[in-house]
Amino acid sequence: MRLGTILCVALALCGLSTPPQRKRDAWPSGFVLAKHLYFDFGPPFDFYELYIVQRTQRGTSLERITLTPPGDACIAPARVDVASAMLKETVAEILGPRNACTVPVSELSARPKPCKNCMRFSGADVVIQVRCGAETRSAQSDILGQYLYGTANNAPQGALWTMQLLKRLDEAVGPGPEDRRIFPLPPSPRPSVNRPRSEVLRELAAGRFDYLFRGDPEKPSSLYKAAQKVPPAPTVRLVRSLPFAPLAAPMPTYPPIARLAHIEGAVTFRAKIGPGGHATGLAFVSGNPLLRYAVKKAVAGWSFPGKDASKSFEATIAFAPNCPR
Repeated sequence: MRLGTILCVALALCGLSTPPQRKRDAWPSGFVLAKHLYFDFGPPFDFYELYIVQRTQRGTSLERITLTPPGDACIAPARVDVASAMLKETVAEILGPRNACTVPVSELSARPKPCKNCMRFSGADVVIQVRCGAETRSAQSDILGQYLYGTANNAPQGALWTMQLLKRLDEAVGPGPEDRRIFPLPPSPRPSVNRPRSEVLRELAAGRFDYLFRGDPEKPSSLYKAAQKVPPAPTVRLVRSLPFAPLAAPMPTYPPIARLAHIEGAVTFRAKIGPGGHATGLAFVSGNPLLRYAVKKAVAGWSFPGKDASKSFEATIAFAPNCPR
């Protein structure tokens, strides 16, 4: 009995004296990638993107938020586009090949060496924030890429890692601003995102991600708020129709090319009323050529009383883009 008691005490003492095991390094549970993309043609000339990748109970979620500054107050207002996807890989596998949480914080504060003789007209500035347990680490993405690949003095390798990471993310959620039309058609007059639909958007509106774009011309929170303003819709109306008015007069659709060119004004025309009460023999008196085809197409659907058959009339239709001044 006494021997057993001695053994138990000895084992307990040995257990207390055993040095604690070294805490294992945390692996990334998520990251935020912030990209400011700029072109030497536009407007708009800049695009701001946030990629939020995080571990969930179902796997790894990706949400990409693209913020576009207003290129034109009338036809290209500020907008917010959201795309999301579920990824098969873990967060660590997406970042790979080494543990991003083991990179010394002091090394992450470094800045890439600027190219003295390079002229940059188009490009992208990318910052990445990695969540490591209870802390987060931020760095220029090519700096992190250099250390993940073990090539601290090889800037092109870090840039290649950034490009490959962005390509992987864009493949999951679809094309980004680089693949948009240079001259997009005017959007419908409604906000692109009229309310925060997710926690990420609520954080965006509150300025949670603004610090990732330090030194850039715009801040994500400001662009989000600007995108909530509904631009005025263009109007097309019948100003006059003499000596009599039609029973039904569907208005033309404002031609997109005319809106892009900021063309507005009145189109005046003369026509006759056919036996069936429809307008025929339309001849233009005045008006921009880019507006005339839309008028001709719409007037073909007008109708008049049968008693006015064979009579002539003159009408004016006004196009107004209602652009903010």
